[in-house]
Amino acid sequence: MKELFNALINDTVKPQLKQYGFGKKALNFSRKNDELLYLINFQNSLGNSAAETIFYVNCCIHSSVLDERTGRPANPEPKEHQCHFRQRIGQIAGSPVDDFRINAQTDLAAFAKELGLMLDAVQALFEKTKTTADLAQLMIERNGLMNYEQLFDYLVLSGAEEQVRQMARQLHGMLSTDERWSFFEGKMNDILAKRGHAKTLAEML
Repeated sequence: MKELFNALINDTVKPQLKQYGFGKKALNFSRKNDELLYLINFQNSLGNSAAETIFYVNCCIHSSVLDERTGRPANPEPKEHQCHFRQRIGQIAGSPVDDFRINAQTDLAAFAKELGLMLDAVQALFEKTKTTADLAQLMIERNGLMNYEQLFDYLVLSGAEEQVRQMARQLHGMLSTDERWSFFEGKMNDILAKRGHAKTLAEML
């Protein structure tokens, strides 16, 4: 099944993503604009066998501006797990699919068509996310607790008061009844104090 997977990548995925300006390196497809890097990562499962290939598609965005503004080291070629925004392709395409499986019963043409439509949905999201400000809003809406400290710090530093409040309310809505809320509230209050903000998190809710 490995041969079918390789054929899918080289004959279907690569030409489609090339049209969108993506270059290929191993199982990673990426493209850049002035401040963002867009990455689509094909991740093989550890459970693969001769009879079945299982893989995941991770869709990511990284901002050099977000790193620079919050004092992180420059990272010109971030890996999937280092990106600021990460979601599986099914989450973006509105599909319950989390993993993909190629085996003897797979209709490869139908499989490739379905995957191609999902990649189109990812491209549409990427096209709407053109700046670090766009990325910050996307992270507020979809990231949950992933990279929340760096994002909150960036928003405070940027003076983006409405987004600071939006993020605070979003996380409070997620965690206000959770015993961990005081921990996260403390982390964000530390950031507000460090950056000289006049209010505490509670005052912004």
